[in-house]
Order: sequence, then C-alpha cells, then structure tokens
Amino acid sequence: MRKFFVLWILLIASVCSVLLSTPEAGFASGVSENRWQVLSSQDGVTTFFDTATIRFANSPGSQIRFWQKCAFDSSAAARFAALFNLPDETLQISYFLEDRIVDVENHEKSIYELDAYDINNMLIETNRPVSKTWETIQPDSESDKIYLAIVAYANTHKQQLIENGKQYSVGKDDLK
Repeated sequence: MRKFFVLWILLIASVCSVLLSTPEAGFASGVSENRWQVLSSQDGVTTFFDTATIRFANSPGSQIRFWQKCAFDSSAAARFAALFNLPDETLQISYFLEDRIVDVENHEKSIYELDAYDINNMLIETNRPVSKTWETIQPDSESDKIYLAIVAYANTHKQQLIENGKQYSVGKDDLK
C-alpha cells in the first residue's frame, strides 16, 4: 500500500511539474495567450475576448460574434459559489466561456452558449438557450464598456473579422 502511495505522489509531482513548466497550461490551455484580449477587470473577475474567433455574424459591421471568457480569482469564485448556493463546497467555478453576439446598430447583446469550468478545466455546466433573446445594453454599464471595446476592435480589425468569419472552426474545447 505504501509503495502505491509513493508512486501516486511521484506521478502527481511529475504531472504538476510538466503543467507548471508549460506556458499554455491552465488559463488558456491549448491556445496562445495573446489570443485573449482583456475587456475589463474588477472585483476579482477579468473578462477577455478571443481575437482568433471574433467575426461578423452577418453583413460586416451590423453584428459581431465572439467568444468571451470571464475568469475568477479565488475570492471571486468563493463569492460566486456562495451567491448561487453551490452544493459542493469543493466545486468552484474558475471561468466561463460564452459564445456572444452584439448588435452594433441596436446596441443589444445576446448569448448562444455559456459553459462553466472548474480550476482543472473540467466542464461543470453548459447552458444553450433554446432561442436567442436580445438584451438592450445600458449606457455606462459594464456591458456597455465591453460592447464599446468589441466595436472598437472590430472597426480597427475589420479584415481580420471577415477572414475569421470565412474560416471559423474553433470549438469551445480549443478555447480552454
């Protein structure tokens, strides 16, 4: 029994050393960190968007679709767990991946998919609304700051968004 315990500890230590020495480990495993651009950060929650998947959803300029990541530090994760009365105390959401869309002309947003992940990049929950519901973005809100940053990025990277739309094939597993 002790022999297996020692082997188990060595295996865990080996895996940890490999993960900690890999630059892509953890937050955006499998993808270049520079793909994720910061949109906002406050109260332990940092919001990013993926520059490799942002694209025009229809005619250039009217709707922009992108993957957004909301990452929680440990205190924000604990607050979130308490807020939603998560049944398992050891289960903490580390980040969300969200497939989002903004309507530039109508100043609205919607979500196609929301996936919650734990600290080990394990999927906890997926929510795919049956129908897309548009929500008006309130001026001077956090959503408005994100909207303005996405629109500004789209305006300065228009050709990239067009190209991303032509070749978009990145799934959520490539984003973790």
